[in-house]
Amino acid sequence: MPCVAVSAGRIVIVGAGIVGLKIADLLTLDGVTDRFDVEVRYDGPLLASASMVAGGLVEPAASGDERVLGSWFRQSLCAWKEEVRTRAGWGVQPVTVRHLGAAAASPPPWAEHAPDLRPLTPAEVPAAYAGTTGLAWSSFVVQPNRYLPRLAHRLKREGVVLRRCPVPSLDELPDADLVVNAAGAWSGALAGDPTVHAVRGDVAVLPEVQGVTGAVIDESEWLYVVAHQGRTIVGGTSIDLGADPAAWVTSPPADRLAAVIERAAILEPRIAGVVPDAVHTGLRPVRPTLRTEVEQRGTTPVVHAYGTGGSGWTIAPALARWAVDAVKARLGVPPHDWVA
Repeated sequence: MPCVAVSAGRIVIVGAGIVGLKIADLLTLDGVTDRFDVEVRYDGPLLASASMVAGGLVEPAASGDERVLGSWFRQSLCAWKEEVRTRAGWGVQPVTVRHLGAAAASPPPWAEHAPDLRPLTPAEVPAAYAGTTGLAWSSFVVQPNRYLPRLAHRLKREGVVLRRCPVPSLDELPDADLVVNAAGAWSGALAGDPTVHAVRGDVAVLPEVQGVTGAVIDESEWLYVVAHQGRTIVGGTSIDLGADPAAWVTSPPADRLAAVIERAAILEPRIAGVVPDAVHTGLRPVRPTLRTEVEQRGTTPVVHAYGTGGSGWTIAPALARWAVDAVKARLGVPPHDWVA
């Protein structure tokens, strides 16, 4: 299929991870697609982004951007709560998170926005972590392999074009009246932004393990075990691969994943000896702060929405809302009035 379209009034979103697809989602819900064509372009298989292999836990990763840890985190919690009600069967579930290593006396900066936050009880601490402090709170887990296919199906039904069409440069989209750069780790290369690093995360997909519920995290070891419907996700790693895509190796070494699973079995003993069904690697788009900016490139405005780091699923609704309002402002459409 050719990449150049012929109709006018076209918004092109580059990137089909959770941020890009959520932006398209809000454009349909806000009625923008009634007046403008919307197309999502991506490289590789449609549902093969870093978002697809993530644990999908709604919890902020360390960030230099206060919005990730504060207002946008709060807004996204409200959005995911609403999706539990409105999108039953999409894989959005309320969960209890046990966060080991977060001292109750000095909670993380996002703690004031975390519902039902409390210190872990001794019974909630794994035996190997006896004496460790921690926090428990209420959040959500979004199961990527359920949510993303359903979202893609909805977008197609609403007339959004999802097209596999590599974009070598943001300056090579002559058919676009407005571009949204939501290409994750590749956003930096497209925008000429050397501050974006790809940070590799390796995960193992285990069968559903009886008794494993919610999510448990050891922040000191970058370990987590997250229960999905029908499977259990174990991670992780955090390996900075730099800003050069040529160095972005995405084949997880078997010995590294074996070590992760072995360590995670100390965190959640029920997974000990369970053989993974699959292993995956995702590249987190890490940047000092989110890039939320509208740039004029020649005659085409570009809305940049990238740099989520390990918080893509956590803040996708709020970041998408900002991006859609920026698009609407350029198109002369009134912005959405967010009620948190």
